[in-house]
Amino acid sequence: MALLLGVTACSYTLPPPRERSPDASADAQDAPALDLAPDSAAPDVVADNLAMELPAEVPPADAPPDTDVSVAADASHDADAMPLDTSTPVDMAMVPDTAIGVDSTVRDTVTPADTSTPMDTTRPPDTAATDTGRMDTNPYMDAAPDAASVVLFSEVSAGAFHTCGISRGRVYCWGRNDQGQVGDGTNTQRLRPVGVSLPDPATQIAAGGAHSCALTTRGNVYCWGDNGSGQLGLGHTEDSYRPMPVPLTDAVELGLGSQHSCVRTSSARVTCWGDNSRGAVGDGSGAMTVTSPTPLLTVAFVSALSVGDDHTCAVSLQGTCTTGAAAQLYCWGYNNLGQLGLSDFTIHPRPTAVARTGTPCAASYRVATGRVATLVMSEGTILATGRNDRQVFGSSLPIAASRFTTTVGLAVTRALALGIGASHACALTTGPAMAAALYCWGDNGGGQLGVVTPVSEGPPTALPFFASGSGRVPFRLAVGASHTCAIALSPTGTTEGELFCWGRGTYGQLGVGDSRDTVTPTRVGF
Repeated sequence: MALLLGVTACSYTLPPPRERSPDASADAQDAPALDLAPDSAAPDVVADNLAMELPAEVPPADAPPDTDVSVAADASHDADAMPLDTSTPVDMAMVPDTAIGVDSTVRDTVTPADTSTPMDTTRPPDTAATDTGRMDTNPYMDAAPDAASVVLFSEVSAGAFHTCGISRGRVYCWGRNDQGQVGDGTNTQRLRPVGVSLPDPATQIAAGGAHSCALTTRGNVYCWGDNGSGQLGLGHTEDSYRPMPVPLTDAVELGLGSQHSCVRTSSARVTCWGDNSRGAVGDGSGAMTVTSPTPLLTVAFVSALSVGDDHTCAVSLQGTCTTGAAAQLYCWGYNNLGQLGLSDFTIHPRPTAVARTGTPCAASYRVATGRVATLVMSEGTILATGRNDRQVFGSSLPIAASRFTTTVGLAVTRALALGIGASHACALTTGPAMAAALYCWGDNGGGQLGVVTPVSEGPPTALPFFASGSGRVPFRLAVGASHTCAIALSPTGTTEGELFCWGRGTYGQLGVGDSRDTVTPTRVGF
């Protein structure tokens, strides 16, 4: 990929209040592996699970968060762990770069973060109107650049109603900040990017429901924002308005959901923490919350990770290219609408085998998890499972599916990135000439598809803003709950470029200085 770096991006909704039932249980019965291939048979339609109607509009700033009206799932825990096939070791040098984040390099050594001096997490009053977003002087956080300058970004991640990016190793965030998810030490809504203080340069950034995390060059993870379910991984449930070190030293990829977090480690394993009431952490413990990083021992050789609202998926390589062993998809967590693709609608509290396709060298394999649906790209085809809310499957039918039998109507040579939000999705693709194109489909009520028409739901449509000849070559993609962002290559480099966002702007998540919606990709400014 000469000029195009492989990426995916996931996005999540603002975590609504939940009533947790202490006797709620989950089913860990492993479903038989399914082929990820289009099925000529009629896809599964689940009429009984369609009572939930997701809001088409983002609530105004003074409105309370959405309440949880998700369909409950009846299930039970399985005490037996899923057997792991490790008879054929993986040559990790052959693992394709299919990471969600930009830096999927396996680090040989890491240096733990210096936590001898705890960071100041004192919360300012809600009326901190004069706060500038600046924090203590730090080499990897500074004040906003000169407004006349064009700041180039290398990474971007879109959460529910906030967004974060990396520029020259410095983290900037903006948008809704009621729980400190912007990370500037305040709870003041930010309409433009503000700096986030970290002790080292950042290589990856992830935005979730109302929390954020960054991975630094030393292999350390820092998180901030909402911690009501332990999603910051700090061993407690107190929110933090500033970045706090997570007790991890081997992370190489980040993924955040609505109220849980996961990382892929240098040993090709998955570690998760946070809200586990619906099995999203994947440890099978039955605990409602998991406040510290917990390794998942039932899935190994993980090459890619995708974290949705309440479910998680990972691609595992159970062999080497020379043996012809295939990549295996595992998913776990909430499954009320079939979003795990396991032909059922029960919670799976442990990683469960979903499908087997391709080979370990199939770098085109991509998976994206959203609010109520999951997408995978395999062998040039994008498939979907879950609820087809506002045509997030790319067409009006089927209404829902419980396995990967529905084909999104977009033929691609390769998907460099897949992203799915509350009810829209996007793909960054290449064709025979390796020219990049950005397609979006589904809900367009806030302009999140980046096109004027269709006004509402629509099929996969190429964004003319990034069309060939525009001079803008997209190479990073981030899909939020109802907004979208992309980075276009700068004329002078191949690892950074101008950042553009579009769609819902209710909380300033577009970073353009106001809270208006916009259908046109607009450069993020300072």
